[in-house]
Amino acid sequence: SIIEPVVRPPRRGAAFNREQAIIDSVSSLIAQGTEVLVCGTCLDFYGLKEQLAVGEVSNMYDILGRMQESSKTITL
Repeated sequence: SIIEPVVRPPRRGAAFNREQAIIDSVSSLIAQGTEVLVCGTCLDFYGLKEQLAVGEVSNMYDILGRMQESSKTITL
């Protein structure tokens, strides 16, 4: 399975706890063998590269190839 980017927000409070729950869930999927690829160009464009909380920085060419090969793909 492949999942699109999850980044840690700079916010605090209830919104942060919601984001942390997502990060924890994705981390659990990774621990179970799910591959999480994140587009590095996209992260750079939105200024989020330093905030990436889970996943492996890749590129759209590899991400699309893996999505085509995968039997299951999750998009968040």
